[in-house]
Amino acid sequence: LVSGSKTKIAPIVSTDKSAKVILKYWDRKYHRTADLVVIEGPKAGGHLGFSDEQLKDVGAIDFDGEVQQILACKKAYEEKFEREIPVIVAGGIYDGKDIRHALELGADGVQIASRFVATEECDASEAYKQAYIQAKNEDIEIIKSPVGMPGRALRNAFLERIKGSKQSVLKC
Repeated sequence: LVSGSKTKIAPIVSTDKSAKVILKYWDRKYHRTADLVVIEGPKAGGHLGFSDEQLKDVGAIDFDGEVQQILACKKAYEEKFEREIPVIVAGGIYDGKDIRHALELGADGVQIASRFVATEECDASEAYKQAYIQAKNEDIEIIKSPVGMPGRALRNAFLERIKGSKQSVLKC
């Protein structure tokens, strides 16, 4: 980030702690704040901001509490920088009830990714889309990604092939 840059910054956070660290750092180092904050919950696809232990019992995570704490944290930066910082809740947003719940918590909007993977607008391969369509709950597992983070993925031949082996990462 360069001071005065027009680049929009939007951290994806899962906890109040991560939001505080990022917003404080950007304020101190760049005299800027986020243009938008995405709060990603433990039911998201891909990389997750939760430990393996936490993901073993997703129901025990007080995600609503984290959302409310992050909203309070960003409020201080809204006041300091005299502007609104919209908050988007993501991860596990499945239907209208989930959308309504996120908005009732104070979110400005939601991100729904997995629901749109199989759409015509998504540029994923047809085989990937079919894997999503045909997947059942038991086909979803938490893996350790090649970058060392826990992630939610669909069980497939690739996952079975790399289980238990160290994978080198050339680029993320």
